[in-house]
Amino acid sequence: MNGLSLRLYVMVTSAISSSFASIKEDLKCESGQDLLEYALIGGFIAAALAAAFILIGPAVLSMAQQIVPCVDFKGSTACTISGP
Repeated sequence: MNGLSLRLYVMVTSAISSSFASIKEDLKCESGQDLLEYALIGGFIAAALAAAFILIGPAVLSMAQQIVPCVDFKGSTACTISGP
């Protein structure tokens, strides 16, 4: 090898090794991992709340419908709430 080809070889191999090192460092980077974990936790919480509303929604609606007649600021109606 002559001097020019040796320098070219060294430049190319160092560029390749530095790009592989950069890729390796990027793969080790965990900065986006926290955001993904928070998004998953938020999704699980939203799903749990939706399931809870679906399961207890009819009972809450029934209770609210029984309470409505009792909200009388004039005091002209009697409040009677039936038990469960």
